[in-house]
Amino acid sequence: VCLSELCYDHSKFMDGVCINLKIHPTAVSNEEGLAKLRMMSQTYFNMGGAEIQYNIVGSNTMREAQADPQKYRDLVVRIAGYSAYFVELGLDNQNDLISRTENMF
Repeated sequence: VCLSELCYDHSKFMDGVCINLKIHPTAVSNEEGLAKLRMMSQTYFNMGGAEIQYNIVGSNTMREAQADPQKYRDLVVRIAGYSAYFVELGLDNQNDLISRTENMF
């Protein structure tokens, strides 16, 4: 995914180009996964990428946040170019984000 984002010259865009990646928490739950994420990110930047923003949260966590918003009031998610506190999103937006996360994994 990261390399496909580099098929065009990012320097032609005034503010660069941001790639949003959803990563399941289990993918970075150990040193090997973290090392792979670091290598992927470094490769992306070395090849001219400008910015990566990660969403590393599973659907179970978001469902728990729906059930107990006070406990998860600091849960931040990426949505179409901006960050938001998950529990401050409307229920439709929360469910949409959960659905897209479940479809991905």
